[in-house]
Amino acid sequence: MAKNHTEKECLNYIGEACYPLYSKSFINWNGKTEDTGKEYQELFSAYIYERLENNALPGVSKLDFDRYCEKDRDLSKEGTGEEKVQRKFYQKEFKDFGMCIWYELRANKNGKGIDLVFFNKETNALTVCELKHNSKETLLRAALELQTYYQSIQWEKALAELRERAKEINIAMPEDLSKVPIKKCILINKGCKATSSLNEDGSLKENSALKKLLDAFEMKVEIYEI
Repeated sequence: MAKNHTEKECLNYIGEACYPLYSKSFINWNGKTEDTGKEYQELFSAYIYERLENNALPGVSKLDFDRYCEKDRDLSKEGTGEEKVQRKFYQKEFKDFGMCIWYELRANKNGKGIDLVFFNKETNALTVCELKHNSKETLLRAALELQTYYQSIQWEKALAELRERAKEINIAMPEDLSKVPIKKCILINKGCKATSSLNEDGSLKENSALKKLLDAFEMKVEIYEI
């Protein structure tokens, strides 16, 4: 937890940080500034939102891989850590999202990426999700990670590959992939620190800078049980 940081110090940290922001430790600070009593997460969210509105944020480079769906999906193998939780979603139907057709869609050079990919055959919508399980990370950190991954993917190529993977589990995606809208969602369980940013009903707190930023990203938050 961050301690004894002033508002000016916080703004200096984020102003001097290199992208991607989600990888910076201060994005996970909980608490309030020493001098003005502003929540760190709200202060950083407001800073990012203002620059997003003014088109002043650095762009995210598009990455091209031979395979976006590069990992083996042999469920007979034992998963560990977060991947073990991801496997519990894979090939299962969930309300609003549809079927989970893939997990760990590659989005950076280290092989990491979007945790879960769902396809709803009723709406033809794809939903990409950042999954957090019993995590101490802030909701802001999760949102920045998902948005950065989303922007780094060449979706025309990734969708074509996902369509082929979906066929393997008897899910038919449209041949015209331009008719597949892509939605974004952060999935957290009740053991996540990020739930402190939500109301009791699971909604984002109104008039918060964090809500404005997630709305600008067109990103939802859901609490899951599995």
